[in-house]
Amino acid sequence: MEGRVPEGELVFNLDFCMQRINLRPEGKPRMKLILYVMMVFSFLGADRIVFAQDGSASEKLAGSYNAFGLKLLAQTRQNFPGKNVFLSPVGLAFALDMAANGAQGETMRQIMATLELTNVLSADVENKALFEHLLKADPKVMLEIANSLWTAEDAKIKAPFLDAARYVYQAEVSSVNFNNPATAKIINDWCSEHTHGKIPKMVEPPLEENRLIILDAIYFKGDWTTPFDKQLTRDLPFTLANGQKVNHPRMSRTGEFQYSENDEFQAVCLPYAGHAFSMYVFLPKKSVADFLQNLTAENLRQEITQLHSQKGTVELPRFKLENEYNLKPVLATMGMPAAFTRQANFSGISDERLYIGWIKQKTYVEVDEAGTEAAAVTGIGFRAMAVRREEPPFQMVIDRPFFLMIRDKQSGAILFLGAILDPRS
Repeated sequence: MEGRVPEGELVFNLDFCMQRINLRPEGKPRMKLILYVMMVFSFLGADRIVFAQDGSASEKLAGSYNAFGLKLLAQTRQNFPGKNVFLSPVGLAFALDMAANGAQGETMRQIMATLELTNVLSADVENKALFEHLLKADPKVMLEIANSLWTAEDAKIKAPFLDAARYVYQAEVSSVNFNNPATAKIINDWCSEHTHGKIPKMVEPPLEENRLIILDAIYFKGDWTTPFDKQLTRDLPFTLANGQKVNHPRMSRTGEFQYSENDEFQAVCLPYAGHAFSMYVFLPKKSVADFLQNLTAENLRQEITQLHSQKGTVELPRFKLENEYNLKPVLATMGMPAAFTRQANFSGISDERLYIGWIKQKTYVEVDEAGTEAAAVTGIGFRAMAVRREEPPFQMVIDRPFFLMIRDKQSGAILFLGAILDPRS
């Protein structure tokens, strides 16, 4: 960091931590790292800790979460064939990582492997860097990320677990009566507030089987750098994956874009006002399924580097989608089944034996001539081992045939991604 460090302030370099320190005692939860760092700096008399960020910590973590996001997309599409999929991998990753702070043994290993995180020692530090970077990445775009933990009044949740959530994710912690039907409204009001009303209902009573609920909410609103002209929008044919043609509003803009084309697809970058965030649209020349089959975070990153300035015309469907996903079977298939069984080890949360009873994500996206508004809430509900209740069946019903993502330019973190087969709302 340039300049003089203010008195009473210590600089903590993230990369130095990841490469040099080895504080994790055998058998201790990984969240101990941040608590150790806080304790050391407090002992040295620092009033506050400044994290020196050169970007690499955020970029490394974003790369892991992007790989996780693409696998999540593939598995969700497989679980919900022929349906729209629009997800927030970062939102789910943040929620899962808060849960992982209370996991130990095989449960923690499975969660971290599913998240594509190999360095469990530094995950908290990297998450704090990415979280803080995203919140201030672009003042011209509205990006809000909020986290909360809701604990049962009689649950004895361990202080280090709560402290890590507060410190890394600025999480609000509330003790509530899950037996009171009004609690569902309190939680839903929190979700609505932090998504600007786009996701007004996340939970429904009865909630009495829950001992802890973790929530992550993301809200994004960005105007295009150059908006589409509404007068050019018209109803035109859109071919669905099954070959059926439907009429749907299609926007059009001619100008200079970051664009690339090869034998497999066309790709274009549509930046938002401050250029820190952009929507990338990939239009496969065959099917979305063929395109996604071999797509990885690394070759996606390489394809983005192939974009170059070129004049042309972009026509994009106007659409608005609302989705809800039961991610329990998805994540179990992806490699973390232990968390959902009575073999789960969340002893870092409480001495009471807990397992994840439900995990879901609700998303909202609207793309029009002015820009994009998107929101997601991820919820993880923990239950006591003595309680067993099957999840109700889940169904979703929307389609459209192209891949898109909303991505942070500096870190590369994918905030939202999707494969959508029908643009009609």
